[in-house]
Amino acid sequence: MNKQITINGKILSEADLVRAADNPLLPDWERQVYAFVINWFDHSEEIEQKTSGSTGSPKKIMLKKSMMVASAHKTIRYFDFKSGQVAWLCLPVKYIAGKMMVVRAIEARLNLVLSEPLSSPVIPVSKVDFAALVPMQMHKMLSAGEDFSRISKLIIGGAAVDFKLLKHIEKLSCEVYATYGMTETSSHIALQRLNGSKPDAHFKLLDGFSVATDAHGCLQIIAPDFFSGVMQTTDVVELISPVAFRWLGRVDHVINSGGIKISPEPIEKEISLLINSECVITSLPDEVLGQKLVLIIEGSADISPKKLLIDKIKQRFGKHLVPKLVYYLDVLPRSSNMKIDRAELVHIIKTINLING
Repeated sequence: MNKQITINGKILSEADLVRAADNPLLPDWERQVYAFVINWFDHSEEIEQKTSGSTGSPKKIMLKKSMMVASAHKTIRYFDFKSGQVAWLCLPVKYIAGKMMVVRAIEARLNLVLSEPLSSPVIPVSKVDFAALVPMQMHKMLSAGEDFSRISKLIIGGAAVDFKLLKHIEKLSCEVYATYGMTETSSHIALQRLNGSKPDAHFKLLDGFSVATDAHGCLQIIAPDFFSGVMQTTDVVELISPVAFRWLGRVDHVINSGGIKISPEPIEKEISLLINSECVITSLPDEVLGQKLVLIIEGSADISPKKLLIDKIKQRFGKHLVPKLVYYLDVLPRSSNMKIDRAELVHIIKTINLING
């Protein structure tokens, strides 16, 4: 294992790392980075990490350092990193995404430039070769006018890229990739180029991974170098090949309307393109159908009059996917990481129904 790291342009010895981790004058977020590097360089073979809940309830697991190194090298090979290039860390190291940025920097001998993991970080140097962000950060950085041309390659993960963000990404000159992965796989296993002259239509697996689906269409991950057997997920996908897939949504979002099972996320994507605005497909209980489709649009009815929109949806998807109710909200409720809060949306529309009788 490589036991050398360059942070903010300085090669740090173990003594440097210890002094920095114990320095009360440094902010806590920065000392956590040095403490993780010390932990990484010790004689233990595993790292304790809390999962995000992608494959079940959040829990603490032990990740093998060898597995994290293998994951780092897959990304290093994919992007062809060179010693001395700049990697920007603006994610907290308590999460796997932040930890893996550190590990990639160590293994590829990159210069790791640190920033406080804020919701709207500022690009700290004139040129960044590699960076990782969550959608919330990118939303806020774009609003603040950050110059993304200073970044060469950018991965974005932690939540799905929504319609508005994708429209911004398509205009950027830097290479932007969506990631698919989870804590249990030591960060991403697949990438999808979102911009450029030929963006990807689906996720492409990194070398050493393959996928399958179960009876419910949920993704199963096979990675002999990482774990034995199959890792089961709750993500519904369309399998393109054993090494490529299109993400459709979460199985817990699937709506059963009149016996037809509907994944709302791909429908939302196409309707968003029709109306040039964000939207959500959800449901309410129905005595006949079991669940009836409800469409919620961010903005006013001026975006797309209801009758015209219904006609377009019927023509595009068929009558079985026509929403029974359509609502317009000025702003869709979102969580702290910019994921749409579907539970809150259902609460809102139930309240509206009660008020309207």
